[in-house]
Amino acid sequence: MLHGPIEPALLSDVTGRPLSTNEHDLIQAMIAVLPPKIADQLGRQLETAHTNDSPSSLQLSLATSDDVEPTDIKDGPIDVVARVFVNGDYQGELLVFVTAGKLSLLEYARVTDTKPTTLPHLESVQIEPV
Repeated sequence: MLHGPIEPALLSDVTGRPLSTNEHDLIQAMIAVLPPKIADQLGRQLETAHTNDSPSSLQLSLATSDDVEPTDIKDGPIDVVARVFVNGDYQGELLVFVTAGKLSLLEYARVTDTKPTTLPHLESVQIEPV
C-alpha cells in the first residue's frame, strides 16, 4: 500500500515498451544539435518516450507523456541530417518526426537493396543540423 502523494514520475500515461538504449541514443544525438530550447523540450519528451513497434523495426512510432511540454516547431522531420554509413558506404538517413509539438516517429530511410534487420548504431551515423 502506498502512503502519501504519488510522485508524478511514477505515473505514466504512455503505453508500450521503453526505447532501447540504441534507439534512445540515436534520437538524443539528433536532437542535441538543435537550438538549445528545442533540444531541451524534445529531450524531456524523449525521457518519457515509448513505442509499440518491434525492436527490429526500421520505423518506430513514438508516444510521449501528456505532461511534457510540446515544442513549437512545425510538424514534420526535425532540422537535422543524420546520414548512415557502413564500412564507408552510404546506407541512408535517419529521420525524427514531430507532430503537434511532440516526438512522433523515428525512421530509417535506407537506400540499399538489402533491408537491414535493425537500426544502425550511433557510431555509424554522421549528424549535423540543417
